Amino acid sequence: MLRVCYQGGDIASTTTYVDYRTEDGTANAGSDFEFSTGTLIFQPGETERHIDIRIIDDDVFEEDEHFFVNLNNARNEGASEAAAGRRTCRPGFLIYYY
Repeated sequence: MLRVCYQGGDIASTTTYVDYRTEDGTANAGSDFEFSTGTLIFQPGETERHIDIRIIDDDVFEEDEHFFVNLNNARNEGASEAAAGRRTCRPGFLIYYY
């Protein structure tokens, strides 16, 4: 499970969206982990969401491998956006694995 923490923007009064997508590194989707894509939604006041990515384990020894989780297209909506007539979010995101 990956924990995605949201920092910045107008956390208290806007809904924030960010798209995510896994990408192969030395680990390959389908044989080492399950491909995943979607959108995280942070409701006003929320600062943490989770992404579940299943790791595929087998009996074959392999060195440590890695894959990527790309976050993109961060955007928000809410009272401040409507008042300004444009996007006001400049969010930052941190990803933690546990």
